[in-house]
Amino acid sequence: LQTLDAEWSDQDCSLKHCPSSSKSLPGVPQERTMFTKYERLNVELRGKIISDTTGVPVSSFSLYSTKREQNGAITAIVNIMIVKCYSSKQPDSYSSATDTHKITLSPSTTQPDDYVVMEDQILDPVRFPLTASPRSLYKYNPDREPQCPTAI
Repeated sequence: LQTLDAEWSDQDCSLKHCPSSSKSLPGVPQERTMFTKYERLNVELRGKIISDTTGVPVSSFSLYSTKREQNGAITAIVNIMIVKCYSSKQPDSYSSATDTHKITLSPSTTQPDDYVVMEDQILDPVRFPLTASPRSLYKYNPDREPQCPTAI
Protein backbone atom coordinates (compact mmCIF):
# COMPACT_ATOMS: atom_id res chain seq x y z
CA LEU A 1 0.00 0.00 0.00
CA GLN A 2 2.87 2.36 0.64
CA THR A 3 3.88 1.89 -3.00
CA LEU A 4 0.40 2.88 -4.21
CA ASP A 5 0.38 5.90 -1.93
CA ALA A 6 3.86 6.89 -3.17
CA GLU A 7 2.84 6.55 -6.84
CA TRP A 8 0.01 8.99 -6.21
CA SER A 9 2.37 11.80 -5.23
CA ASP A 10 5.41 10.91 -7.39
CA GLN A 11 5.68 13.63 -10.03
CA ASP A 12 8.14 11.42 -11.96
CA CYS A 13 5.60 8.59 -12.28
CA SER A 14 3.89 8.43 -15.67
CA LEU A 15 2.36 5.65 -17.76
CA LYS A 16 5.65 5.36 -19.68
CA HIS A 17 8.08 5.49 -16.75
CA CYS A 18 7.51 5.11 -13.01
CA PRO A 19 10.45 4.49 -10.69
CA SER A 20 8.05 3.91 -7.76
CA SER A 21 5.92 1.27 -9.53
CA SER A 22 5.45 -1.99 -7.62
CA LYS A 23 7.28 -3.63 -10.55
CA SER A 24 10.49 -2.15 -9.09
CA LEU A 25 10.10 -4.01 -5.78
CA PRO A 26 12.53 -6.87 -5.09
CA GLY A 27 11.24 -10.29 -6.11
CA VAL A 28 8.74 -9.17 -8.77
CA PRO A 29 9.10 -11.42 -11.84
CA GLN A 30 10.47 -9.74 -14.98
CA GLU A 31 7.42 -10.75 -17.04
CA ARG A 32 5.05 -8.67 -14.92
CA THR A 33 3.80 -5.47 -16.51
CA MET A 34 4.96 -2.12 -15.10
CA PHE A 35 1.54 -1.53 -13.52
CA THR A 36 -1.28 -3.68 -12.25
CA LYS A 37 -4.74 -2.64 -13.50
CA TYR A 38 -5.31 -0.70 -10.29
CA GLU A 39 -1.92 1.03 -10.41
CA ARG A 40 -2.56 2.04 -14.03
CA LEU A 41 -5.95 3.47 -13.04
CA ASN A 42 -4.30 5.38 -10.18
CA VAL A 43 -1.73 6.96 -12.48
CA GLU A 44 -4.34 7.80 -15.14
CA LEU A 45 -6.74 9.39 -12.64
CA ARG A 46 -4.06 11.17 -10.69
CA GLY A 47 -3.27 13.48 -13.56
CA LYS A 48 -6.90 14.52 -13.77
CA ILE A 49 -7.67 15.13 -10.10
CA ILE A 50 -4.51 15.68 -8.10
CA SER A 51 -2.94 19.04 -7.54
CA ASP A 52 0.20 19.94 -5.66
CA THR A 53 -1.96 20.83 -2.66
CA THR A 54 -3.80 17.56 -1.95
CA GLY A 55 -1.02 15.81 -0.04
CA VAL A 56 -0.20 12.11 0.05
CA PRO A 57 -3.09 9.68 0.66
CA VAL A 58 -3.04 7.02 3.39
CA SER A 59 -4.34 3.53 2.61
CA SER A 60 -5.56 0.73 4.86
CA PHE A 61 -6.98 -2.69 4.06
CA SER A 62 -9.03 -5.61 5.35
CA LEU A 63 -8.28 -9.13 4.10
CA TYR A 64 -11.42 -11.26 3.60
CA SER A 65 -10.26 -14.43 1.88
CA THR A 66 -7.31 -16.19 0.29
CA LYS A 67 -7.17 -19.13 -2.09
CA ARG A 68 -4.13 -21.05 -3.34
CA GLU A 69 -4.32 -21.66 -7.09
CA GLN A 70 -3.00 -24.73 -8.97
CA ASN A 71 -0.02 -22.73 -10.30
CA GLY A 72 1.13 -21.72 -6.79
CA ALA A 73 -0.33 -18.22 -6.98
CA ILE A 74 -2.61 -16.92 -4.23
CA THR A 75 -5.79 -14.97 -4.87
CA ALA A 76 -6.83 -12.57 -2.10
CA ILE A 77 -10.05 -10.61 -1.72
CA VAL A 78 -9.50 -7.37 0.19
CA ASN A 79 -11.15 -4.04 0.86
CA ILE A 80 -8.81 -1.09 0.41
CA MET A 81 -9.74 2.27 1.92
CA ILE A 82 -7.94 5.40 0.77
CA VAL A 83 -8.11 8.58 2.85
CA LYS A 84 -6.82 11.81 1.34
CA CYS A 85 -7.04 15.54 1.88
CA TYR A 86 -10.24 16.96 0.50
CA SER A 87 -9.28 20.61 0.28
CA SER A 88 -6.15 22.67 0.77
CA LYS A 89 -8.35 25.55 1.90
CA GLN A 90 -9.69 23.65 4.92
CA PRO A 91 -7.06 22.05 7.13
CA ASP A 92 -7.77 18.47 8.22
CA SER A 93 -10.61 17.97 5.73
CA TYR A 94 -10.59 14.41 4.42
CA SER A 95 -12.38 12.28 1.87
CA SER A 96 -12.28 8.51 1.64
CA ALA A 97 -13.18 5.72 -0.76
CA THR A 98 -13.35 1.96 -0.21
CA ASP A 99 -13.16 -0.63 -2.99
CA THR A 100 -13.11 -4.42 -3.04
CA HIS A 101 -10.08 -5.83 -4.86
CA LYS A 102 -9.07 -9.21 -6.22
CA ILE A 103 -5.30 -9.41 -5.85
CA THR A 104 -3.21 -12.15 -7.45
CA LEU A 105 0.06 -12.88 -5.66
CA SER A 106 2.94 -15.03 -6.92
CA PRO A 107 5.99 -16.34 -5.08
CA SER A 108 8.84 -13.84 -4.89
CA THR A 109 11.84 -14.52 -7.10
CA THR A 110 14.22 -13.45 -4.30
CA GLN A 111 12.56 -14.55 -1.04
CA PRO A 112 10.92 -18.00 -1.15
CA ASP A 113 8.52 -17.26 1.74
CA ASP A 114 7.34 -13.92 0.31
CA TYR A 115 4.72 -13.11 -2.32
CA VAL A 116 4.50 -10.20 -4.75
CA VAL A 117 1.49 -8.60 -6.44
CA MET A 118 1.06 -9.70 -10.04
CA GLU A 119 -2.41 -8.26 -10.67
CA ASP A 120 -4.91 -6.15 -8.78
CA GLN A 121 -8.39 -5.38 -10.02
CA ILE A 122 -11.36 -3.60 -8.49
CA LEU A 123 -14.44 -5.80 -8.21
CA ASP A 124 -17.98 -4.58 -8.82
CA PRO A 125 -19.58 -4.54 -5.32
CA VAL A 126 -22.97 -5.51 -6.76
CA ARG A 127 -21.63 -8.58 -8.59
CA PHE A 128 -19.12 -9.51 -5.85
CA PRO A 129 -20.58 -8.57 -2.44
CA LEU A 130 -18.63 -9.50 0.67
CA THR A 131 -21.74 -10.76 2.48
CA ALA A 132 -20.51 -14.37 2.32
CA SER A 133 -17.57 -13.42 4.58
CA PRO A 134 -18.58 -10.35 6.59
CA ARG A 135 -15.62 -10.62 9.00
CA SER A 136 -12.13 -9.84 7.91
CA LEU A 137 -9.26 -12.26 8.53
CA TYR A 138 -6.74 -9.45 8.98
CA LYS A 139 -6.75 -5.66 9.07
CA TYR A 140 -3.97 -3.17 8.44
CA ASN A 141 -4.48 0.41 9.51
CA PRO A 142 -1.40 2.66 9.50
CA ASP A 143 -2.88 4.71 12.38
CA ARG A 144 -2.10 8.04 10.78
CA GLU A 145 -3.99 10.67 8.84
CA PRO A 146 -2.95 12.23 5.55
CA GLN A 147 -0.88 15.33 6.03
CA CYS A 148 -2.93 18.08 4.47
CA PRO A 149 -1.15 21.17 3.22
CA THR A 150 -1.53 24.32 5.26
CA ALA A 151 -4.49 26.45 4.19
CA ILE A 152 -3.50 29.20 1.77
